[in-house]
Amino acid sequence: MLRAVRIFYKKLGRLKFVSHLDMNRTMSRLLRLAKLPVWYTEGYNPHPFVSLVLPLSLGFESDYEVMDFRVTDDSISNSEIKSALKAVFPPDLFLLDVEDPVMKASDISFADYEVVFENPDEQLERALDTFLSSPSIVTAKVNKKGERVERNIAPLIHEYRINKDGGLVLFLKLSAGSSANLNPQEILQAFEESTGVKLPYYNIRRLMLYNNSGQKFK
Repeated sequence: MLRAVRIFYKKLGRLKFVSHLDMNRTMSRLLRLAKLPVWYTEGYNPHPFVSLVLPLSLGFESDYEVMDFRVTDDSISNSEIKSALKAVFPPDLFLLDVEDPVMKASDISFADYEVVFENPDEQLERALDTFLSSPSIVTAKVNKKGERVERNIAPLIHEYRINKDGGLVLFLKLSAGSSANLNPQEILQAFEESTGVKLPYYNIRRLMLYNNSGQKFK
């Protein structure tokens, strides 16, 4: 009998350069290496059915990645699955837990991010604060029809904090999910375009996912 399984893991270091498609293939391969009774898709090219929840943008690290799959033997426990996967996970990929799914992927509404700037200018903190506190931050994209589409992303920024301990760290709580989604890269690009300030090298890490009630996504 099929049973849904949800795993939580960290994706760090060099793996931030692995695309969503390649990550999907990597996780499928790890499930095969772990010799788990995974349910395979049907058709000409059967492969383990995996679903990466709210896929991470290329170049981002993450402290809280989520993947769903199904097992064909419902007698296997989550602790057994966890032990089998831990044995095959590569460096920079850290298994946190294996659980039964509690929420739907569509329940995700918010995500926390951390942006760490290297060798920031002394004026950057003030410039970021002024920019992020604005009630209107307009970005523009060209849609599939070749039309320029503008949107105000300020309402999608629910919280921000700037910490100067050991450098400059920007914390962001942003809308995330199927109904409204804001990539922190879009904020940083808008900052450069609006202020003319060239940002130093930075690293983005997703910290956590939440539902509409602010509960940790499980």
